[in-house]
Amino acid sequence: MTGRGGKGREILRWGWEFLGRLARKYSEAKRSPRAPGIIKGRTGHTSGYPGGDLEFVEDVKRVVGSKVCATPTGGAQHAEARGTTAPVARSLRELMEDLRDASPRVRGEAAKELGKRGGPGVEGALEALLEDADEGVRTAAVRALRELGSEEAVRILREALRRGGWDKRSSAAEALRELGWRADHSEEGAVYRILCGDWDGVVELGRHAIPPLVALIRSCSDEVLRERAVRALGRIRDPSTLGLLADALQDIHPLVRKAAAWSLGQVGRRKAVEPLIAALGDPDEEVRSEAKEALVRIGSPALQPLVSAFKEGDAEVRIRVAEVIGLFYGSPDMEPLVHAFVLSAIKDGDAWSRSRMATLLGEIGGSWAVKPLIEALYFFNVREAAGKSLLKIGEPAVEPLMAALKHHHIPIRKAAAELLGRIGDQRAVSALQSALKDRDWEVREAARAALEAVLQRSGRAGQVTALDEPPGARAPDG
Repeated sequence: MTGRGGKGREILRWGWEFLGRLARKYSEAKRSPRAPGIIKGRTGHTSGYPGGDLEFVEDVKRVVGSKVCATPTGGAQHAEARGTTAPVARSLRELMEDLRDASPRVRGEAAKELGKRGGPGVEGALEALLEDADEGVRTAAVRALRELGSEEAVRILREALRRGGWDKRSSAAEALRELGWRADHSEEGAVYRILCGDWDGVVELGRHAIPPLVALIRSCSDEVLRERAVRALGRIRDPSTLGLLADALQDIHPLVRKAAAWSLGQVGRRKAVEPLIAALGDPDEEVRSEAKEALVRIGSPALQPLVSAFKEGDAEVRIRVAEVIGLFYGSPDMEPLVHAFVLSAIKDGDAWSRSRMATLLGEIGGSWAVKPLIEALYFFNVREAAGKSLLKIGEPAVEPLMAALKHHHIPIRKAAAELLGRIGDQRAVSALQSALKDRDWEVREAARAALEAVLQRSGRAGQVTALDEPPGARAPDG
């Protein structure tokens, strides 16, 4: 056998089905300098060629490069002899065989072509391809089933909604949506709505949506999907999901943990309180903030566990718990409990915690904080912080401080007078004048100085008679 044509005809004896496969293999390998070895290794049909194995490979490269092709009817022509080129047309059987090819690209292309052609057994072959190790191949199989659009293809796509990875499920849901499939109110319908992003529809399904939502939260790697699923459970408000939501507070992503805190507050049961208190120590500020709001939303069932956490926790825990309890203000039935807690915290905490609590009350603000702060004036190591907080609160503290001028504890009366002088509100004049008659000399002196300060602001300085009682003279404190 001599000449190009002779060698080409010799190669053609190996059959067009084999050469068709070889053409695709060569297309993959031709860019590599190791192309001959790759082609030879993938054929296994070189024995007996007159020129030897290596010459066979080189001749195959030449023949394939000359566009040797098979016709759709199975006949063959040499494109070089015809002077034309034509694509290789694949039979249904060949395409089905390509689905088992080692190359993901070949498998994907075969799936795509089968979706266009259809034929006996195509749906089943594509269904098997849904379990392919390559994500691109799985996606190609789903798209091919969508292209077919047969009843069997729809059945397979619906089955794909219920099993496998979430990437495959998402592709199946998209294909069904494009086919106009209408979901029912079953768990299958819930999965479909989840993957189509119809979260309102998911919530409307209620308990039917819980199993797929739980499965998604536990197995999906997409934190955005997990976050939306967690929020959907919060909107459904089923107590059976409390355990899962508590677990979601440990999610690796703060987006999911924040959603879990919100959802626990929506479900609003006593069992949600402990996990939320623990979440007050989350490293992410937004998660901590959401946990605080959730505890306030739960309301009175959360207060006693918060008090216990305050008593048992370290200084940092106490501060975070105190911040939450301060947010309970505004609920009439909660205020007495909050007030009692604040007083207990100021009396029983360590010096740092008590001072921080007093400072915190000033930061929270509001008239509700005034009374416990006035009580805190009694304690020497809290007095300065409590006074600063009362000054920060300002006008809402004036009348309670005026009333405190009659408090039975001398330190509180004295501190109240001093603070009224620093606030400088004219409403305090009458109360301070009465305090000039206090049985304790230090209180009277504080009242006199405060009164002068208030009057000076109104341009009436010098109207207070100087006290002539010597320092140290003090009436018994009743």
